[in-house]
Amino acid sequence: LRSPQTGGRYLAAMTDTHALLSGVLRIIQPELYKTGKEALLAICKKDPSKSQVISQWGNTFSAASVISNRATQSHRDIYSRFEYMDILTSVGRFENCYMHLESLGLGMMLQPGCLVALSGKTLLHEVTPGEGDRICLAWYMRSSVHASLDVSPASWMKLSTYERFVCP
Repeated sequence: LRSPQTGGRYLAAMTDTHALLSGVLRIIQPELYKTGKEALLAICKKDPSKSQVISQWGNTFSAASVISNRATQSHRDIYSRFEYMDILTSVGRFENCYMHLESLGLGMMLQPGCLVALSGKTLLHEVTPGEGDRICLAWYMRSSVHASLDVSPASWMKLSTYERFVCP
């Protein structure tokens, strides 16, 4: 991704995925979506030479991790904030892969194309290796990026955000 050609091809290929991720975030945690957009604008303001890349990025998340064909031990994520939702997507041809949320006493089977949103810093979680070829893309907001840009952090998601949609 370091060369403009490779990075440009990646960004073009990920346009729909980035739009979907940003749309999901805008629904599940609108304030965090707004914070992510503010960070992108702050990057462009701080360094106008990055405006073209930012305009192609199309994703409000400031960081991503790629995990390929491996289990993750029980952990909490360290680079985000407790209040922030992360989105995990799994792609490939795999089966018998499970995510365990020890903090909640829950487990779920992961299937190709699934999307899981959670506060990875709050919830203790792990994923089994599964069988086959699997890539997990973990999208999150890196709190240090927002701090370096003087972007105020988003707060906890509140039920009141949705009350106007469900309560007449």
